[in-house]
Amino acid sequence: MQKLTTPFIQTGRFSKIITDYLNADNVLSPYYTYAPDSKNFELIIKGKQEEFLNRAELVEVLEKQYAHTTTSSLVKNNIQAFGKTNTFCIVTAHQLNIFTGPLYVIYKTVSAIKLCSTLQQQFPQYQFVPVFWLGSEDHDFEEINHTSVFGKSFTWEDKQGGACGEYSTTSIAELCNTLFEAIGDGPHAASLKNIFTEAYLHGHNLAHATRILLNSLFQDYGLVIVDGNDTQFKANCATIMQDELFNQSSEKIVNEVLATFPYEAQAKPRNVNLFYLQPKLRERIIYHSDKDIFEINNTSITFSPEQLKKEILLHPENFSPNVILRPLFQQKVLPSLAYIGGGGEIAYWLQLKSLFEYHHIQFPMLLLRDSFLLVDEAAQKKLNKLEISVDHLFGEEQHVIADYVKTHSSDAINLDAEKTAISELFSGIITKATSIDTSLDKAVMAEQQAVMTSFAKLEAKLLKAEKAKMEVEINQIKGLLTKLFPNGGLQERSENFTAWYLKFGPDFIKMLLENAQQPVNGFASILVSSN
Repeated sequence: MQKLTTPFIQTGRFSKIITDYLNADNVLSPYYTYAPDSKNFELIIKGKQEEFLNRAELVEVLEKQYAHTTTSSLVKNNIQAFGKTNTFCIVTAHQLNIFTGPLYVIYKTVSAIKLCSTLQQQFPQYQFVPVFWLGSEDHDFEEINHTSVFGKSFTWEDKQGGACGEYSTTSIAELCNTLFEAIGDGPHAASLKNIFTEAYLHGHNLAHATRILLNSLFQDYGLVIVDGNDTQFKANCATIMQDELFNQSSEKIVNEVLATFPYEAQAKPRNVNLFYLQPKLRERIIYHSDKDIFEINNTSITFSPEQLKKEILLHPENFSPNVILRPLFQQKVLPSLAYIGGGGEIAYWLQLKSLFEYHHIQFPMLLLRDSFLLVDEAAQKKLNKLEISVDHLFGEEQHVIADYVKTHSSDAINLDAEKTAISELFSGIITKATSIDTSLDKAVMAEQQAVMTSFAKLEAKLLKAEKAKMEVEINQIKGLLTKLFPNGGLQERSENFTAWYLKFGPDFIKMLLENAQQPVNGFASILVSSN
């Protein structure tokens, strides 16, 4: 097994805000508190110790949430450890994608576990717990109801409405059977089928199913899975909800940030950034200032301010944060030091520092999750035969092929030397021409441009002719790109972990942990060996 690391900026797959953040560009320094450097964790720990956190209640809630999940002694010990003031956590989060969804959900979980392991060695006087925060309140079912295995899409057709975590998994049984047929009878097939069966056919709902699934994969590493859709958690966030409803502070604060934010907004605040939650219903709360009433979108439900204050007091579970407020809820109830996410997540968290300060909640360190490109032995053989490195495949297909042809061409198809000579020649002509008449420089430069355009066309013809001679190699490169970059995108954004688990079983997670590095230092390509 071999690991190759490519700088994120060289992959061409990450936004400027992320590459600037990782490169510590000063333009972003006002938007975070702690730079993504392990040396800063001692400061974060001190800051988090100054916040009030009801640790006893946190342990109580987690024990309740795990009441119907069989887990490891390590997870149980980690839950109990939250009752101690020297215990902190590293958090990642995601929606409830069926069968875990794309590979990067696995990667972000591995990243949290890896960082906790690193911090435990660096600060043995503390305890660090990896946490996965379930996005159980999200209601966009179409975002989570499908996954891709062996290049085929598997979709759960259902629409129960409301928070996805409350969805009954009864109707997913048929899809499980279809997936099991595709999985077949390999060495780890029975184990994986048992995991999926236990999760989706024995789970109480989709949130519970996802807990069972993640627990089966990561319990040996102490991962604690937290569901934010909890009455006690939300009661702790009542002051945030009251401020949101009656002061609309989030809209004002975040819009002030976005007014000078040097990048495109990743998430824009609404007038009220809360949903109203009921069985099979999650709808926006809309405030009508002219009537001084709160309306639940797409329903006939309305509240007066007094009624809504009472509702928060008696039923905090009926309120659900959107993307603007969810990070505050998360940091309010957990002793969290850092949040690990993808590029889009980091981008919208960077908009929220001022909102955290307003609510007197410590803004965590923001860390980009690990990214991997998994290259199996068959692909490695083709790469070796073609004499190219995997990091040369990150560009667009036409550029990858053009670079390959130029590098491996037996004939000289690069006319850079000739173009340089032409430029020098025309430079001399311009000197002579302007000594006669200064207005002639534009005419000479126009002629130079015409010659250069002709050279570019000639280069394209030479490249086309050379491509024809390398048709076999080019088709092999296209095949590699299709395999390693499905639909032109990163492998981790479309493929599910199933195919890799079938090859390696639980060792797949170990392999990822061995190659993970937090904070990240680049995009990792893993040349996977079956030995």
